[in-house]
Amino acid sequence: MALLCYLLISFQACSGDFNQDQDVNLADLHMACPAWLTANSSFDLDASGQIDIRDLIMVASQMANPACHPPGDQPIIVRFEVQSPSILMGQQVTLEWEVLNATGVHLTGISTVPATGTASFTVDAPLKTYSLIATNANGSAARKLDVVADNPPAAQTWHVAPSGSDVPSNGSAGSPFLTPQYAHDRANPGDTILLHNGTYGRIDIQKPNLTVRSAPGEWAHLSQPTTDSNINQTVRIRQNAWNTRLENLEISGGYYYGIKLETTYDWGQPTRYGANNVSLIGCEIHDTGRDCVKVTPFCHNLLIDNCDIHNSGVRDNSNAEGLDVVNGHLIEVRDSHFHAIATNGLYFKGGSILSRVERCLIEDTGGMGIGLGFDTSPEWFDLDLNPLYYESLDNVAVNNLIRHTNYAGIGIYGSIRAFFAHNTLIDVAQGGQSAITFGVPLHDWEFETVSPSTQVTGRNNVLYQPSGASQRALEIRLTEGLSALDGFPDFSHQIYFAVNGGLQFRDARSGSSLVFDYNQWLAHSGTDANSLLQNPNLDADGLLLIGSPAINSGLDVGVDVDRLGTLRDPNPDRGCHEFVP
Repeated sequence: MALLCYLLISFQACSGDFNQDQDVNLADLHMACPAWLTANSSFDLDASGQIDIRDLIMVASQMANPACHPPGDQPIIVRFEVQSPSILMGQQVTLEWEVLNATGVHLTGISTVPATGTASFTVDAPLKTYSLIATNANGSAARKLDVVADNPPAAQTWHVAPSGSDVPSNGSAGSPFLTPQYAHDRANPGDTILLHNGTYGRIDIQKPNLTVRSAPGEWAHLSQPTTDSNINQTVRIRQNAWNTRLENLEISGGYYYGIKLETTYDWGQPTRYGANNVSLIGCEIHDTGRDCVKVTPFCHNLLIDNCDIHNSGVRDNSNAEGLDVVNGHLIEVRDSHFHAIATNGLYFKGGSILSRVERCLIEDTGGMGIGLGFDTSPEWFDLDLNPLYYESLDNVAVNNLIRHTNYAGIGIYGSIRAFFAHNTLIDVAQGGQSAITFGVPLHDWEFETVSPSTQVTGRNNVLYQPSGASQRALEIRLTEGLSALDGFPDFSHQIYFAVNGGLQFRDARSGSSLVFDYNQWLAHSGTDANSLLQNPNLDADGLLLIGSPAINSGLDVGVDVDRLGTLRDPNPDRGCHEFVP
């Protein structure tokens, strides 16, 4: 389970201790690290003084202590680098890599590649980020590589305002354009499009390395109707628009989606790729026809940070997630609010690898809160990386507050090595399922492609069901003769509580639904060491109150801050919040 461990570390240096682009040794951060992460490992800080968790993902496989691994060797990325002596706009650059112990290797921009090789690309943007992903039966590894041009053109800023004009304006602050699309069509990779106060139509982003954001101190709204089937989405990010950044924007409407990331996956071409390295920062995405954000296969390394995502499914509420990720890898969702979602808050499915959701508030969903896996048609799986059709591989949910869901707070479907820790679940599974549900993906009734979940780990999670709420804490399903889980989950240091008592733990795999109370569940499963059946003493926002049994009773799994950014004690509290007197 070592590969899961590394995803749980939050890296942020104390303010004033380090400078941007300075190498930082983990020993300098004074934090507990898994044994396999060496204290002299170095990373670069970004402008906010943080180490991007995705940087850690990329190097983790090289620092592995075999004692932390399951039997067998995990993939090791020996190198992934630029071979060319110079990186010049318009010229070819060669990437070189070497991977050990992998049964499948994937390079963005190509798809499947050999374990050792080279590939050449044209430098068409000042910055382009490539990802190398490797898997075998024991784990996953990945690394990203920023290709930065030595001779980037001077970046321009283009202004757009409702009072502007596309012709004959020049896009300057004093002569802004009228429409975002007109500005896009004149922009070059590396440019920024500033939208001033007002409401605009759609934008179709087709160029790499563009930033679209509200002007400083202003708020721009991109909006489309949900009733026009000719307008599938408000913001379309094409497969070539790598390193797109949307910042401080309000985005609503679209017949299907507010934002869609496109792919060539189903074009029938030998090279398959999607919109990679997209960032959604500080955006409000709402009132969409179906999903708020749709991520299609091979759209990797998406970052959603500090976003407000709500009111999906205003036209069709039958399949309308807050975030729908299908076979996209290295997805990171953090510090965001998902609410009033017609179906599931968010899920990683279709074979998503090394994706993560952390420090989010997810509430008032018509389906599940978080899905680590769900149900995908077989044609959308990458069998080179994922020959057993797992829905979710090495994905993580930590430090989330999940409340008022109609179905499971956390659902686990066809997932291998899922890890969820320090989550707080309040009043979940109101209409069905259980707070934690192991479900069966059906894969369009092609049952031979279905694999049960396995090697699932849960630590320091808290369940609180108020008076009148569901008493179903956990269930393991059997559907169409298919088991939802191989063996039992590895749980410890959990807290389960229902005000009305009578919590139920269900296991249907015998063919009849076995219903256990807490003590019977412990005997049946052999799991949940050091877990409690006790009132965690929470307030309505999931904050711990004085005297809570969650305080200082958790297991240290390397999560150094809580949902609100508070540093955790060496003896951490259970749940998503650290107690603050």
